[in-house]
Amino acid sequence: MIGRQPEEWHIEEVPFVLAFHGAEALHGAFWHDGFGSPRTHGCVNLSLADASWLFAWMPPPLPRGWHAILPRAGLRVLVERAPFAVIPRALAAR
Repeated sequence: MIGRQPEEWHIEEVPFVLAFHGAEALHGAFWHDGFGSPRTHGCVNLSLADASWLFAWMPPPLPRGWHAILPRAGLRVLVERAPFAVIPRALAAR
């Protein structure tokens, strides 16, 4: 991944990339551990464990040894902001 503004940056082999809007993507970030705070240029940085899980969960399944596929229309995921550690009532009642 390469960025030009406001500062230049270049990181090779960004893991578990899931593009969602042009060059913006969810992906693993091995270069920091400050998740939950703004630090990117439009991408959503995830821990390697979380990014790996999400990448494996999202369709289409990739053949063994593959680590990327060109994006296409498909699964829609809605992400909503909620206070940390909020458990939906239906789950809390179990």
